[in-house]
Amino acid sequence: MRLTSTYLQRWMASWIAYIILWCGDYILYWISHHSTVLDILEFLIPLALLFITTSAFAEVNFEGERMIRVC
Repeated sequence: MRLTSTYLQRWMASWIAYIILWCGDYILYWISHHSTVLDILEFLIPLALLFITTSAFAEVNFEGERMIRVC
């Protein structure tokens, strides 16, 4: 269980770093170009997916800690 959690945390950290780089790239691009609706959606969708994924991961960790205390 601990090994799975470690791998999932590493995967989540790499995904967070990738999305930060993705969004930073768009912000730098918008400095010298106009933004379109599609660009804004491509900026917001990964952020929304990151929020959903990390909140689910946090909830699973919370429930796992509760189960460990009960057992």
